[in-house]
Amino acid sequence: MTIADSLCREYERVLKLRWPGSLSGEERMWMVVYDPPQERKIRARLVQFELATKEAGRKWRLVRLEGVFPEWLATNKYREQLFANPKALAGALDGFKRKLTESVQGELAAADDQTVVALTGAGSLFGLWSVSELLGAVAGEVNGIVL
Repeated sequence: MTIADSLCREYERVLKLRWPGSLSGEERMWMVVYDPPQERKIRARLVQFELATKEAGRKWRLVRLEGVFPEWLATNKYREQLFANPKALAGALDGFKRKLTESVQGELAAADDQTVVALTGAGSLFGLWSVSELLGAVAGEVNGIVL
């Protein structure tokens, strides 16, 4: 059995557990932890995760983070200045963090207490913002589960 298969089986097992309504947003966050070389194999199994979620009577909502920063930068009115002086990007990152937080909060608010919101591409935030800070910023909007 591959690591991806093992993770999917464990996910199926955990999905069957009761989701108490009294859990905080932080307690409704599940992390799928694997070695970076396994990334493509795990992503190839996302459909299995989705099917397992639906078979358990839950809903699935996929939120991809990998394109968020390039899209933000491409639409930033100061992009030319940021390209000309990349050191200035550090000062502009607060705007990116706000935009990302609002985007993820919107996705979470649209999900009910029976929905798994799967965030993929968190590695694309490396060097820009920590995933733990993003999750802390959106914890108040979690109704179901964040994967």
